[in-house]
Amino acid sequence: MKVNAGIRLQLQAAEALAKDEYPEEFGIFHHNLGTSYTVASRVLENEDEKRKALKSSVAHLERSFEVRDPEEALQYWIASSRSLAEALIDRANIEVGAMRLQTIARARAVLNAASAKIDEGEHPFQWAELRSQFARIPAE
Repeated sequence: MKVNAGIRLQLQAAEALAKDEYPEEFGIFHHNLGTSYTVASRVLENEDEKRKALKSSVAHLERSFEVRDPEEALQYWIASSRSLAEALIDRANIEVGAMRLQTIARARAVLNAASAKIDEGEHPFQWAELRSQFARIPAE
């Protein structure tokens, strides 16, 4: 996949960021890099490049969970959940067969887990965004 200069710079920065020394920054970094790959996938025309970008997106967003705990930093955890679901929804839209069904199920599970941690009254914006993402999950 052709990686734009911004993503390339972020990848170089990853080498200097130790998870144990800088856990918050590590989580933010991988979250942001994951969302960068999601955005990049949306402008790529080549299906293989889209798949690679979304694979990278999911991998980096999953890494953000290594340091994000819903009990300690709920907003960060919800942000990673929403971003991961977004990447999975985009991926499901270009997959077929069993992989598509697995990705749809995973997106739904991520959103269900996030929804279980918040309620509409305390987090109206996040709640509305989660509902919107549920509506975007492709039909099986």
